[in-house]
Amino acid sequence: MDFAMLYDKAIAVARPRTLSDSATSGGVGASLFTKSGHVYTGVCIDAACSVGFCAEHAAAATMITAGENIVKKMIAVRSTGEIIPPCGRCREFVSQLSVENKQTKVMVSANEVIDLEALLPFDWRKMILEEARILFIHKGFQAVTMSDIVEACNISRGGLYRYFKNTTDIFISVLQTAHESSDLSLKQAMKEERPALDILDQFFVEQKNDFKEQSLTIAIYEFFFQHKDHLKDNMLQEQFNNAEAILSAFIQYGINRGEFNCVDPRTMARHIILLLEGVRVSSEVVSVNENMLDEQFDLIKVLLSK
Repeated sequence: MDFAMLYDKAIAVARPRTLSDSATSGGVGASLFTKSGHVYTGVCIDAACSVGFCAEHAAAATMITAGENIVKKMIAVRSTGEIIPPCGRCREFVSQLSVENKQTKVMVSANEVIDLEALLPFDWRKMILEEARILFIHKGFQAVTMSDIVEACNISRGGLYRYFKNTTDIFISVLQTAHESSDLSLKQAMKEERPALDILDQFFVEQKNDFKEQSLTIAIYEFFFQHKDHLKDNMLQEQFNNAEAILSAFIQYGINRGEFNCVDPRTMARHIILLLEGVRVSSEVVSVNENMLDEQFDLIKVLLSK
């Protein structure tokens, strides 16, 4: 079904009415086209008590009552005929009815259609992970509860459990996010064919910045010592292997460009990983300053550089 037909259905129900001295309805009509091919319509209700709701909410409620929740297209129209974008509340509401709804096509004006995901103010999951990361840094793994995270994020318990089952689920996601970000930085630099020595310098700068911030080191080891007999996969081993692969590829990249000595890429990659991890653990109990880091990084550059 095209948006012209959805527009006709929305404008057809947008008939302003005075319900009482305290309430009106029909100033806006909305129509939703679902995955199964049905169309659901609704109108806004405005009340003096401010507990009214938008036309999109009314249409979605009818859809849910009918047993559906996946929206393919959506439009809202004033009774005057003007197409209007959904408010922030409606965007979040529809997006949370199904993960597929982030791809809902939304007509926001007469000539513009946008995916619902592009209209969302921010990613709730990303925000939860960032707040949880801060809690894990300050309290370790075991001391953090789901209630702590609910309070830090200022969301409902249902909102949190929509994304994560427990603190273990959240912690694993925090680690995966941090690891993916580090890998992407090196891969992107090589894709851009930047000089290997420049990439190495930038890598060391990023590592120093990480050391300056409070780290997850204690929480990581606390978590894995607690779960070593229960986890299906050893994520630390997997991350070590992935880091070894990307650093080996980078060192080979430098060798191929004639900037690095012909060292064994895997051996050097392991040396860098073990050095960085050793420094992270040591820095939790002894003083490790920036000069000490520079000394170690300079030694690696001496070993690698021609």
